[in-house]
Amino acid sequence: MADNEQKIHIYEVNKPDGDDLLFCYFKLQPDDTYNFHDRDHKVKARDITFDVPFKFKLHDDQDTEWTLTLSPVSDDPAREKLGGTWAKSPSSDPSLEDGTYQAQAGGTMEDAASAYA
Repeated sequence: MADNEQKIHIYEVNKPDGDDLLFCYFKLQPDDTYNFHDRDHKVKARDITFDVPFKFKLHDDQDTEWTLTLSPVSDDPAREKLGGTWAKSPSSDPSLEDGTYQAQAGGTMEDAASAYA
């Protein structure tokens, strides 16, 4: 199981509309839920459980609301890799399918940035 202090950073999104999620991260809590943090380390959502959608705003002064789901990766019993879906509203095209993301523990944001580049 992932270390409670370990950050599980989002390092990949499948659509450019989701780039604002890059380098945001999840942290496992003692009760086996997760908190979601933005790039500035501010908690944006608490008590997240697998496969239950949660909503948040990355920027309080904007209308955009994000909806994410969090799922374990089947080949990672240590829960150091996570994935899920995302959507944001209002969207310029509400018919667009939700995007997906991948997150992984370890390294720093700079390591993740160089891996993404």
